[in-house]
Amino acid sequence: MLSELDVKGLRLMRRLPAAVFAGEPAELEIVVHNPRRLVPAWVIEIGELEGPFGPEGEWTPGPRRMLAHLPPGEKAVLTVRHRFARRGAFALSGFELRTRFPFGFFTKYARASLPAELLVLPAIRPLAAHVWLERLPATGDRQRAGRRQRGGDEFRSLRDYRRGDPPRWIHWRSSARTGALQVREFEPLRTEQAVVVVDTDPGPLPRRARDPSTPSEADRALDRVADLAASLLAGLGRREVPRRLVIAANTGLLEPPVGPTATPQLGALEALARLAPGDDPHGELLRSALERVRGPAALYVVTAREPGLVDRLLGRHGSGALPARVLSVRTEADTTHHYAASPPGTEPLDPPCDTPRPELATP
Repeated sequence: MLSELDVKGLRLMRRLPAAVFAGEPAELEIVVHNPRRLVPAWVIEIGELEGPFGPEGEWTPGPRRMLAHLPPGEKAVLTVRHRFARRGAFALSGFELRTRFPFGFFTKYARASLPAELLVLPAIRPLAAHVWLERLPATGDRQRAGRRQRGGDEFRSLRDYRRGDPPRWIHWRSSARTGALQVREFEPLRTEQAVVVVDTDPGPLPRRARDPSTPSEADRALDRVADLAASLLAGLGRREVPRRLVIAANTGLLEPPVGPTATPQLGALEALARLAPGDDPHGELLRSALERVRGPAALYVVTAREPGLVDRLLGRHGSGALPARVLSVRTEADTTHHYAASPPGTEPLDPPCDTPRPELATP
């Protein structure tokens, strides 16, 4: 009777962090309120009923925390620290409370329904030097220097000379007529960009696991695809390269905004976190995604399939003329670890993983 009374009547609330990244420590908070006027709570274990708390993302009960004593009318905050192994959108259902108070002979249980969605964003890792295309679009200082050297694409008008303008821009006839140096002004060059195209079809990999509580091979492959795409976007952002993300999904082509900051915008990371295995055996969705790439661009295609199919599509639709790289997480030689680890004699271009992460850019 005492043990049953101990767990009844308590109110729980869950606080989830603003952003959870796969493989990084996250803190979830459980707020426990004892609204009773006279009865305290003693020695109660509280934990999530089920969630992706297994060492490899298996569906298991969450870690438990002990509440030793909670006086009437008081609140307590229990902190659960956990590293989630894989990205995804996971439905949490609620909590289980258990106590052996007062004598330890019997265990009483109670369940509190508290549905919520836990969104785990893809892991962002440093990538090895050999991942990056040698011809990245010129942006930032490099693009401005290029404009100064080339003078843009097309003549637009004349303007007054500014310090630093190349002498060859000076229009001598107009300068002689006005008595002040006049220079030619040009239309700015088209902004070059890098496009990351994500192929969601896992190919022939099994889409169901023997154990329903574990991710399938297709799910694991798509996790690696999402991690690699997020890492590419972050690396391009650190290089000040304008980026686009195009996802060939079953629901159609998705192009969430990436944003100008080094860390991709939250909308792009959420889209990668929610990736589901696609069904595109003939590459029609992927073909449509590649057709969206226009103008001067560097193209990265991230896939879980054999790279040969993507290579054929690149050549067939004229994308072969673009600087392009197909990154497959399917083949044994080309795993995510291979892309994240530096080959002998090279150094990663990105900062190490423990570099403080900038704040997420919200849409």
